[in-house]
Amino acid sequence: MSLQIKNVLLFALLSASPALLGQPYFLDGEDPKPSGQSWQAVERLSDDFEDGDLDLEKWSIVPTDNGWSWIGRAPGIFLPENVSESDGKLKVTVSDLPSPLTINGNTYLYQGAIVRSWTTGGPGMYFEAKMKANATEMSSTFWLKPKPTCEKNLELDIQECVGLTSALTHSWAKDWDQIYHSNAWHHKSNCGPSVATSRPKKMVPPTPNHERYYVYGLWWKSETELLFFLDGEHVYTINPSVDFDMQSYIVMAIETYDWNPVPSDGGKIVSGSLEERTTSYEWVRVWQLSDTISVSAGSDQTVILPENSVQLSATVSDPSAVTSYQWTQISGPSSATLSGANSSSLLANYLVEGNYQFQLSVTDTNNELVVDTVNVAVRPNSIPSINSFKLPYGERNTAYSQSLDVTEGEQPLTWTLIGGNLPAGLNFSNGVISGTPTETASAQLTVRVEDNNGDQDQQDLRLRIVENLPGGNLSFTPTEDAYIEGSNPLNNNLIKIEDGRRVAYLKFNVSGIDGSVDRARLSMKVSTDGGNGTIRFYEGSHDSWTETSLTNANKPATGRQIGSISGQFNVGSTYHVELTEHIQSDGIYSIVVMMDNGGNDAWFSSKEGASAPLLTIESSQAIDTFSLWSDLQFAGLSGGSSHPSAAFNASYQSGELANALIYAYDVDPGESKLITPHLPKLSPTELSFVLPNEIPEDLSVRIEVATTLHSGNSWNTHYERSSNGSWPAPVSVSDNGNGTSTIRLSRGTDDQCFYRLRFTQAAE
Repeated sequence: MSLQIKNVLLFALLSASPALLGQPYFLDGEDPKPSGQSWQAVERLSDDFEDGDLDLEKWSIVPTDNGWSWIGRAPGIFLPENVSESDGKLKVTVSDLPSPLTINGNTYLYQGAIVRSWTTGGPGMYFEAKMKANATEMSSTFWLKPKPTCEKNLELDIQECVGLTSALTHSWAKDWDQIYHSNAWHHKSNCGPSVATSRPKKMVPPTPNHERYYVYGLWWKSETELLFFLDGEHVYTINPSVDFDMQSYIVMAIETYDWNPVPSDGGKIVSGSLEERTTSYEWVRVWQLSDTISVSAGSDQTVILPENSVQLSATVSDPSAVTSYQWTQISGPSSATLSGANSSSLLANYLVEGNYQFQLSVTDTNNELVVDTVNVAVRPNSIPSINSFKLPYGERNTAYSQSLDVTEGEQPLTWTLIGGNLPAGLNFSNGVISGTPTETASAQLTVRVEDNNGDQDQQDLRLRIVENLPGGNLSFTPTEDAYIEGSNPLNNNLIKIEDGRRVAYLKFNVSGIDGSVDRARLSMKVSTDGGNGTIRFYEGSHDSWTETSLTNANKPATGRQIGSISGQFNVGSTYHVELTEHIQSDGIYSIVVMMDNGGNDAWFSSKEGASAPLLTIESSQAIDTFSLWSDLQFAGLSGGSSHPSAAFNASYQSGELANALIYAYDVDPGESKLITPHLPKLSPTELSFVLPNEIPEDLSVRIEVATTLHSGNSWNTHYERSSNGSWPAPVSVSDNGNGTSTIRLSRGTDDQCFYRLRFTQAAE
């Protein structure tokens, strides 16, 4: 996205940062670039002075570096210690010398400095600096100087002024403390002119040069045409007396002049404040027109939470001309982390709500820098999002009910089962799976929710119905509950919650969870006074409190929000808040309960009241994973899960399975210590099946291969699982991240058609 400045106040323009915009500093309609070309930053000559240390690889501050010899015009000498970088600015401070210096017959009483670039620029480039002059008799300048030759000794002054004139100032220079003055000098030289020629131009800016920052600019359009700009506006053009065709160094010299003599008492150089004695450069930037490559950071994007990442891709007209990519974040919340910042594609992660701007900088084979920006808006989710990712197991012939959780979306919501079939006895309506399952099953389902705006979300779910479901629900009442009203802690039969005045504190000691938590829900009943509003539940910062000792001094602070309920709270009604993400294991949990401002207080029953708060934990997955896996493998076979081998043999002997399929076989279904399940995934190229990662220690597991099933010793090739879960080659294992792993074995020769997965249990 290309940004332009339009219809804004001059002050706002002067406060902006053109580097962030990736273009020179021009008012609307003042940019002189030709059609079809764009300005590209010349990094080697540009500096925003923002890191606190002057880049001495770009700038020379020793007057005699790089073959130069000028150390200053007496009585002012250039000394490098007067140059500094701070507060995002290059600063040159002037003062008197502790004692006079005499060098080469010249006496120096005052000190300034000279800053030169190490590299050069030339015709076609645009040079600009944002500078505030010092307020002394010494100068503030921004100019260009090539190394002289015998024929040419050129000088191109972009801005030259002083901070203060006096009665001693020559008459022609009385206005040089409020001036924009430029000049194109052709100095005398050995093989050139014997008399210097110049082409000066000037204008009067709104204020003296030391009162505020001005942006001084030059477009070196050609060897014969020089366009000068003040605060982004073209003010005059100079046509030099000779061709200005020499590569030149940037110069910023703070010096004395014989035509603006320093008073005998040192004037402002001695009496001025530090600020008055300092010339400040907020930035120096150089640009070059280029049509070699064009770069786009892509279209602006919008990310909807909870999605918190975005992929940005560069488009370049000639990728082969690119030597480097660099992505940076230049505005927005500081949460983002960048991956691939040095490639054409950027992945920004951990975005939060807000507006981000990212900058793409591309360097080409000409060492030119091309910059573009892209905006990313991160907005709260207004599209329905299904937050149920797993379903609790159900038990055959036992009532089952599970509501699917959805956030956002404009009511009403419409739910549809779009994939899979529910186990017999169950139905799906209004986001609830309910009924009494009549058979064991493992069903893969896909559900979709659509809101009133037509926005949709869908989710894949697996529902497992087993014969017997160990575990069950656990219920806990608070071990401590109280509330603080203002500065008064109260412990009675009520929990009062009111915006800004009454905050409640609950503590639960959760124990007995065997396995993972499917659902954790806190229920609270309104006692004697109803209310309305939004009540929010937060993690407490510590558990070292009791209901009898709670005070404002030792109360838990609020951590992250873990739940909320909104609406009308009626006397006698019970309200529920889902805390599943917060409570996943045994432990002590402190919860802080607060109402948003503007709500009407509600009084809930405490543990001393008639209906104590109740924390219900559903932990139906406390099931031996191996037993459950084995049970589910045979749920669809005749014979049921209690006789897996017999069920499979019946399928095989009835001719339902062709030899080309991969399957297991057990010649003796009566062996109580042998389990040979039907392999769940079939493939013409490989054996592929899923096993739980946790398998009982007394079971050995191996894959067996046979070419014929005529006798019990046909399984002449086998691969056995080690106790640490690894398999010998060529068997491969990949962890699925959900407590299971996929095991793969490439098929052998065509006659190896029979495979079985064999579990042998050690004799007791």
